[in-house]
Amino acid sequence: FNNWILRLELLKLLIMKTIALFPGTDAIEKAEIRKMAFQMKSVKAKVTLTEQIVFKHTGRSLSLPDYMTQENERSLQGFQKLVLCSLATQVAIFDSYKKSGYKVDVVMGLSLGDIARSVVSNIVNYEDAVLLLYKFTELGATVAPGATMQVFLEKPIHEMEETLQLEASGLEISVLQNDHFFLIAGGMKEIKNWIGKIATPHQIKYKLMYPFPLHCKLMDPVSKALADDIDKACKADQTLYPIFSTVFAKELKEQEEILNDSKLNINSTLRFTDTIKSILDKYKKVKFVSIGPASTLLKFIEKMDLNVSNIEMEDWFLNTKNIDGLTS
Repeated sequence: FNNWILRLELLKLLIMKTIALFPGTDAIEKAEIRKMAFQMKSVKAKVTLTEQIVFKHTGRSLSLPDYMTQENERSLQGFQKLVLCSLATQVAIFDSYKKSGYKVDVVMGLSLGDIARSVVSNIVNYEDAVLLLYKFTELGATVAPGATMQVFLEKPIHEMEETLQLEASGLEISVLQNDHFFLIAGGMKEIKNWIGKIATPHQIKYKLMYPFPLHCKLMDPVSKALADDIDKACKADQTLYPIFSTVFAKELKEQEEILNDSKLNINSTLRFTDTIKSILDKYKKVKFVSIGPASTLLKFIEKMDLNVSNIEMEDWFLNTKNIDGLTS
């Protein structure tokens, strides 16, 4: 009987695909998560390395190690620190996950997490990724004034399209996290008008995320300005893992797709829900592992209408025994 149980577990491991999930800036946006992650020696080392890379190429000190132990800065420079430290933290945690002997079959990121999964997939080296993100945040300061907000709906989004009037209001869905939670982005004037004319009268819940637009057409100049740098930095023919893209909501198989994905990620809607469904269409059983440190992507999946019998989820970082192992 015990042998049969062992065989079933082994068969399950052979069939099940492990999907490593890399979140956006919410990976370390909460100060308590950021401070917890910074206790890891590998994270401290990677954040320090990131600080050194920026100083080497720009002569600027961003004090990234200090940022990891402080409260949030709601400013462009604060966002720059958040972006760079998120990358460092996720890459360090993934390296620790692999060194602990765990397998990964597929990688998937969301927003900033797409850069981290490109690094661990060998598409771009770490130093080039840091410089791309630094330039991205610097260029972001030059775009038209705008904002990115999170919207919370009681009903699924497809039942609320007429009420939301996003396109008519000059706004775009920036990140479609699930049917009830998503980010919208656009110009500051359009954002204010939408709040006054749509959100407030219809009691739609919203929260300002960033005082600049992300993943929308206002970012077109940034995407164009970084295109050559992306082409030079990316090695699209040397990927270590299959990659699922939230830009195309499918697996990336062609070199051109991988390069375009990196550029379109800047100014296109990211379709997290559709990408998860694409993964589940391809694989019979999956295990989603949150690289984290925050487990937001697992929470998005939990709120989706899915066949949970085919899915396992693991919040690896926030499992206490794993944290103890990583800090040693």
